[in-house]
Amino acid sequence: MFQHKRSRVWLIAGLVILIAGVALVPAIVFAEAKTITGTVAAQGDDIVIKAEDGLYILEGEVEDMVGKKVKATGEVSKNEAGNMVMEVTEIAPVE
Repeated sequence: MFQHKRSRVWLIAGLVILIAGVALVPAIVFAEAKTITGTVAAQGDDIVIKAEDGLYILEGEVEDMVGKKVKATGEVSKNEAGNMVMEVTEIAPVE
């Protein structure tokens, strides 16, 4: 009987790990490196870039670029609300 309970515990632990791993896959699979050019603006609590192909929420050290036209590179994914989010790895002003 003790052996049966131990097997059940390991089965449940394995299922929890599997489900957690599957939940993380979409964030990893759908993130892609991208470079965009546009104007950085403050929008509510977010800092965004208005690019030709849409609006991106920027994450990273970008506060000093507000109001400037920039070229930004980073990993792009969608958040829970369906908004495009860029984790900025490089950002520089352009003319």
